[in-house]
Order: sequence, then C-alpha cells, then structure tokens
Amino acid sequence: LEVGSREVMRDILVDMDCRPVVVVDKIRLQTKTSPLALMLDRVTGLGDYLEIEILATDESGLLEAERQIMAKALDFGLTEKDIEPKKYAQLLASDSH
Repeated sequence: LEVGSREVMRDILVDMDCRPVVVVDKIRLQTKTSPLALMLDRVTGLGDYLEIEILATDESGLLEAERQIMAKALDFGLTEKDIEPKKYAQLLASDSH
C-alpha cells in the first residue's frame, strides 16, 4: 500500500481510532560513511542528538558493529556515558528532559 502524503496516512490512522501519544518534531541531517549511517537530529524540546547506525548481518557481527559505532563516536568526542538508550518519544513523555 502506497500512501501519497503524511496527511493521508494520519487520516487513515485516525479512522482506525489511532491517536498520537507524543509528537516528535525533528530536523535530520543524514550521511553515510560506509558501513555507518550518521544522523544528526535537532529535536524540538530536547536538543541535538547524533545517531550512529550500522547493519549487522547476524548476531556474530554485533560486537564488531558496536566497536565500529564507538570508534566513530570517539571521533566526535563522545563516550559510552553519552549514549542515550531511550527513544525521543520516551524522552519527551518523561518529566526528566
């Protein structure tokens, strides 16, 4: 099913009695530096976040994928204590942001 616009998708979900719980408003800049994907997000109400992703083909590649992600994070001056495991919606819904 192809949906032509964001508004059409919203109308479909509303017709199915789905309601937004949290709205995440963000601007994303994205680039790829093989094999990593880097996304810089400016999230309204939260600030700026860097997401670093890599596709691991199976569980045996998870440790190497994590190593590559942390190596790239270090390039930006980030450490493990800078990792935010929660999703933006969780952060926006919590009182601690």
